[in-house]
Amino acid sequence: MLFDLGAELETPEQMTSWRGDGILAEDQNAANDDGGARQPLLVAHGTGGRLVLWEDQVWLIKFGLFSCFIKLLGFGFGKVNKSIVIRQISSVTIMQPALFPNFISFTYPGSPASTGNLMRDALAENALMMNFFDNRPFFELKERMDRLRQQHRHDDGLD
Repeated sequence: MLFDLGAELETPEQMTSWRGDGILAEDQNAANDDGGARQPLLVAHGTGGRLVLWEDQVWLIKFGLFSCFIKLLGFGFGKVNKSIVIRQISSVTIMQPALFPNFISFTYPGSPASTGNLMRDALAENALMMNFFDNRPFFELKERMDRLRQQHRHDDGLD
């Protein structure tokens, strides 16, 4: 299948298989303080790639046929691997345009400003196009990120 139009939650066990972006998912595990491998909290797959949520950061990974097509047309960045520290994220926004898939966008210092043009904003380096139908994993990711951001603010004494 070339396109996966449905969203899915991925368990840590499912992440140990070869991914379409050429990265072995088990290689994404990061070492924790005691030398063991830690597992991501959630992985959400979208039309333009996937988001991997950790306790302290989110990985925005754009890849695949859709990203190559967008780059070929000159509208986007193509393959992008970006790590964003949760403490730096000031907002997480899910936009729901009428004519193309929803997208999730992150605002942090140095991120591209919203242009008001939904297509450009959806293809920006700080955004990821979601799926055409089932986007529950993205809404769960936003909810978890909001809780993590609040927890970090509390730990930093900013509440």
